[in-house]
Amino acid sequence: MAERAGQKALKVHGTMPREAQFHQILRAVVQGFSLHAAVRCSAEDRQALEQLCRYIMRPALADERVQTNASVQMVLKLKTPLRDDTTHLMM
Repeated sequence: MAERAGQKALKVHGTMPREAQFHQILRAVVQGFSLHAAVRCSAEDRQALEQLCRYIMRPALADERVQTNASVQMVLKLKTPLRDDTTHLMM
């Protein structure tokens, strides 16, 4: 059985905590996640619009880095090891 089976899912609330860091206009870093909303292009700039659409339509995780193991757990291969040399996360 999975280690976290039966536990509640992590909830992300819609309000930003007061400790949110604003590094520049329309960019925020909150609890390890960053949001950059300063990118824009005109409707007439079709190449820039296509490039922006391709960027926002990318999957959150690359298919080649996500697998299932023999115990039917999801295994994510990290791009770079963590500080403690962790190379994979099992969920």
